[in-house]
Amino acid sequence: MSVSRNADRMATQKSTSCHTLTYLHYGIREGELLHISQVSSSLSCGCVCLACHAPLVAKKGRQREHHFAHGSGDSCQHAIETALHLAAKDVLARRREIALPAVEIKFPYDKFVDYDFSHKTVTIAPEQLYQLDSVELEHRISEIIPDVLAKVKNRSLLIEIRVTHKVDERKPQGTWRKGKTRDQEEKIG
Repeated sequence: MSVSRNADRMATQKSTSCHTLTYLHYGIREGELLHISQVSSSLSCGCVCLACHAPLVAKKGRQREHHFAHGSGDSCQHAIETALHLAAKDVLARRREIALPAVEIKFPYDKFVDYDFSHKTVTIAPEQLYQLDSVELEHRISEIIPDVLAKVKNRSLLIEIRVTHKVDERKPQGTWRKGKTRDQEEKIG
């Protein structure tokens, strides 16, 4: 699936409207993710819903924010989440970079009173922008399928895109974490 150059808009757009997440701004036509600004009004836009694949109508009037709606008049409860999820994966694949927070280990002093730790918190990896050497979408690793498998300096980085559900709500317990602490999981995914 190809992504339009304007897909970055999904990841970086700062909307002043409180309705931005209630309107569907992306549809798909012939395998290409398109923003509402890239299509003509009405059903002739030729786009379908990313979640249910139903035909979409491009609504570009003067009173409401421009958006897509289902041609049937029905609403699809997963359309917005699916569009955000797909756009985020595609932006990562195209840009090949990701900003990650610092990874830290916190030592509770009361459990290590016999040891002299110079820091209460030790930073293992600094907060920084990482260049991704390779990116694979939906690549199976044993019994799990992360949204994105990236390689950074010959190390694997498994990335789950979080729109509404945390990793442990969607993946079978134990298969995702593989010995990682919940803090590491949150910072990685």
